[in-house]
Amino acid sequence: EVDRLQRAGHDVILRIDPQGAAAVREKSPDVPVIFLRVENAGELERRLRERGEGEQSLRSRQAQLSADDAFGRTCRHQVVNRRDRLDQAVAEIVAIIGGGP
Repeated sequence: EVDRLQRAGHDVILRIDPQGAAAVREKSPDVPVIFLRVENAGELERRLRERGEGEQSLRSRQAQLSADDAFGRTCRHQVVNRRDRLDQAVAEIVAIIGGGP
């Protein structure tokens, strides 16, 4: 489906985990991979608790954080999704993919 949309001239944005992003990057090394991160582990925990995540899910996400950060360091583009600054993160992503005015 992604290939079909790209052939039709559309940009495609995938929201995938680091393992999926690594697979995409392996298949299409020229596509921009943007690692979207929270500012710190404490903020991640706050957001997960606010969403009503259970303790098991919370522990699992925190355990994965180190591996995710390691993957993020391999990405050319990293955007920090700061609390109350979604507009800034969106503007950075738009600039990376070449959109905007």
